[in-house]
Amino acid sequence: MPPPHDVSSLRSFLGSVQFYGKFLPSHASTVAEPLHQLTRKGVPWRWESVEDQAFQRLKTLLSSDKVLVHFDPTLPVGISCDASNVGIGAILFHCFPDGSERPIANASKSLNRSQHNSLRVQVRPSDPASLETETAKDPVLTKVMRFTREGWPAKNNTKADDSAEKFRKIAVSLSTYHGCLL
Repeated sequence: MPPPHDVSSLRSFLGSVQFYGKFLPSHASTVAEPLHQLTRKGVPWRWESVEDQAFQRLKTLLSSDKVLVHFDPTLPVGISCDASNVGIGAILFHCFPDGSERPIANASKSLNRSQHNSLRVQVRPSDPASLETETAKDPVLTKVMRFTREGWPAKNNTKADDSAEKFRKIAVSLSTYHGCLL
C-alpha cells in the first residue's frame, strides 16, 4: 500500500485503522498521532519522515500475527461491516473462548457512483443465519454464489448487462461459507 498523497487518502487510511481499532494494541493511537495532526484544519500537507514512519508502523501493526489469525473451522466466526458514501469494508474474525476477537481476513472497496447507487442489502444481521437468509434474497449475490461454487460460465455465455459480470474480475478471491459470499 503506497503512502497517502493528500488529506483525503490519509483520512481513508485512518478510517481503516479506526475500523480495526479493537484488534490493535493500545499504543496504536499514539503511533497514529502524527497522521491525525495532518488532518486538522489549517495544518498544511507535509509528508515527512515522522509521518512515513507512523504510516509504516501502522501497516506493520495491521498485518502482524498479533492481529491476524489463520482460519480455524472449530472456532465461531463473526463479521463486522462498515459502509459510507465512499466505500465499504468488512472484517471476518474468530471469537475465542476467552471472549477476545481476532481478524482472519478483511476487504475494503472504494465505491464509484454507479456502485453506490446499486447497493442492495441494507440490513445488519446479528447472526450468520440472518446473513444467509438476507443474502439468499438478493438475486445478484445468489447468482455470484452459485458461480463461485460451481464455476463461472464462459464469458460469451453471459449477457453484457448481467449484474453478476462485475464480480467476474474478482472471482478468484471469492468463496462461500454457510450460505454467505466471502
